[in-house]
Amino acid sequence: MKDDSHHLSERVALFRHRLIAQLLPDDLTGRQRQQTIERIVAPERPLPGTRRSRVAVPTLRGWLRDY
Repeated sequence: MKDDSHHLSERVALFRHRLIAQLLPDDLTGRQRQQTIERIVAPERPLPGTRRSRVAVPTLRGWLRDY
């Protein structure tokens, strides 16, 4: 059970990092950053550990802030 929990935590962390990594370059303008956010949240995709299929903008911004 602990291994499953650790595996899920790792999958969630890697998923989140893959998304926010696109927003990390310092040379992105505000407009580029907003366009990137819109591109990230647009598609439906499986989110590890949940039944949801989309990432909300406030959620993505929270992950970026926490990073």
